[in-house]
Amino acid sequence: EGYNPILWTVIDATNHYAGYVSPEAEHITLISEYVIDLRGFDAVEPENNNELRRGYGNGRYRTSNIRQWLNSSGDENNWWTAQNLDDGGAGANNADAPPSDEGFPDFNGAGYEDKAGFLKSFTTGELEKILDTMLTAGKNNAVDGGGSEDVTDKIFLLSLTEVGLGDRSEYEEGKIIDFFENGQSGQAEITDKCIENTKCLDGPPADKYYGWWLRTPSPGFPASTFIVSSIGAALNSTANMSEGPVGIRPALNLKTDLFFTGSGTEDNPYVIAEDEEIDAALKDRILKEAEIAEETDREGRGEDSESYESDETNIVVEENLKLSGGDKLLQTACLDAAGDYPEWAAESGSMVIWMGLEKNKEVFFIRQSPDYPSIGIQSPAEKISKGRIAALDFIDRNTAGYAVVSQNGQCVIGLLQFKFTGAGANISCSYHTIYEKDGVASVRDISFINKDEFIIFYVSESRQGQERAAVRYINARSSKEEVLLEFDMMPYDEGSKAYNVPKVSVSPQGTYAYIIYNSASTEQGTLAVFDISDRDKMGEMTIKELDSVLSAVWIGNKHILYSSLEGGGKVSIYDVESDKSYGVTGVNKNAVDLSFCPESGGVIIYNTDPLSYQAEAHALSCGNWEELGRGENSIFNAIADIDTVIISKYDKAQNNMPADFKVWEGGYFSLKFKSGRHLCDEFLTNYQKSVLATAWSRY
Repeated sequence: EGYNPILWTVIDATNHYAGYVSPEAEHITLISEYVIDLRGFDAVEPENNNELRRGYGNGRYRTSNIRQWLNSSGDENNWWTAQNLDDGGAGANNADAPPSDEGFPDFNGAGYEDKAGFLKSFTTGELEKILDTMLTAGKNNAVDGGGSEDVTDKIFLLSLTEVGLGDRSEYEEGKIIDFFENGQSGQAEITDKCIENTKCLDGPPADKYYGWWLRTPSPGFPASTFIVSSIGAALNSTANMSEGPVGIRPALNLKTDLFFTGSGTEDNPYVIAEDEEIDAALKDRILKEAEIAEETDREGRGEDSESYESDETNIVVEENLKLSGGDKLLQTACLDAAGDYPEWAAESGSMVIWMGLEKNKEVFFIRQSPDYPSIGIQSPAEKISKGRIAALDFIDRNTAGYAVVSQNGQCVIGLLQFKFTGAGANISCSYHTIYEKDGVASVRDISFINKDEFIIFYVSESRQGQERAAVRYINARSSKEEVLLEFDMMPYDEGSKAYNVPKVSVSPQGTYAYIIYNSASTEQGTLAVFDISDRDKMGEMTIKELDSVLSAVWIGNKHILYSSLEGGGKVSIYDVESDKSYGVTGVNKNAVDLSFCPESGGVIIYNTDPLSYQAEAHALSCGNWEELGRGENSIFNAIADIDTVIISKYDKAQNNMPADFKVWEGGYFSLKFKSGRHLCDEFLTNYQKSVLATAWSRY
């Protein structure tokens, strides 16, 4: 009576009703922890031709008072309508009667008079998150024709089968739910509020288990329905409770892409956060991040914080912006991500290493920031006959890992250790080989866990258009090697515009790794995610795979933002630990080359249509979904820091991309000031094999 909070318990978290919820979505199934009300299943029907239904009510779930009340948001005395049907025995299903107190003569005041519909007690936001569910309900053999029928409800009663008591039923009404299959009892206590408010003459006992309604009808007695008894067994009860009061434990299916407050315990349960609560919390966190960033900038410049005048971009969360659950999860993951990354990454400035051209000569470059000149240094490839740099990856602020492959199949993995001197205008550096392997045709990517351990993606042979690829975990110090994946690569056709960028990436804390690859057996990209946290059990690692993936990037240590071909193009965020993906609408569905910097709430960069002159490059604020920068006829190669990206400009429109693909110029681009700094005439890369490293590109 009145609107009181209801405590729900999760009885299934594995999409038990997949294919039967609308809209189709990831969901959990809930049931009220306690018996929350004492109401009849259905009132007596004085005009019914069946004697039992005239005296004891109707046991058919489809036409029952309890079902209509649970799914109504109408006002009191204004939600009931007759549920008359023409099937079954003559006059047995077209004599529905109002659920007045008189319809439950054994219990004064236990009807539905003066009660608003159950759904009226939910907020609009809560109702939007409850899914419609199609259910199977049995029909009485004696007067309804037997068998079953389908109904669709938001709130529903469980069946004998679903609570694990199906051996007492001759109906097939779904399948057993995990909670009950795992041995949990159906016994339920009654709430104190229910005891306080009940109008039954013989009130229920406190601190005792109580019987509750199911939707399964008695096969032979048309006025009865099954209940779960106080001892957890299956019993029959007349619809109008002539044999004693029966409780209600409503069930529902809830979307999982939600935000909650609370910790999930009985004393501090999860509560669905309303949109305004989410927006307010996000806004507070974003503004706090912005304040910290501003103060850091002031201290870095040595300026008095009181006199410093900032022309920073104002950070605002649009109050009316409607975000999907995936957008909100991405936004929160971005805000939480900074603590997952090593400090050196944020402190390294806009440092970049790349292979480039100066006056048509190959040069290995390193640059500390846009404010310092580029420095040409000896390439590690020069130590190997006809060797080429295949991959670069920063390990810390003074160390970069590299892979060099020669034409005769020799692969060398090494460390470039460097130190800037003379205010960043000069550099001292040394090279140290840590691993060598023969028979390698090419290295597609490499990602270091630390200075000794790395994961490498390479092709071991190439013949007759078929490439054999392997992804290996290597511990150079202990000489331990383990094959994570081995497969035939899908041949790459340079005459097509197919997008195929193999990638391997270790998470910020070295706990997980993902690999994007195209095998000969799959026409579209596969994203394989590995748990590598236990180095001694590499062979027992968990592997999860997602299909049709084009591009991916870590958002902190536990989430992966990825784009795929699904449904003509889609961006999703994958939660590694829950093994679930959620759709994202805030990022263009055709995004590729995803990259992320977690500072100040996070910035995501990506490209669309990169294999044509119409390519567009985008930078997006994770705090307010504002576009921070855009490049036309160009691509963003990598993110250098929160305000800076590395950009490539195209030479001119080409009819045969990417075979005649030309990069005109590479350089820094400031998202804040919308201006660029020259790096070199041309990155030594075609679009598919960029050899470029920044502090954030390794993820």
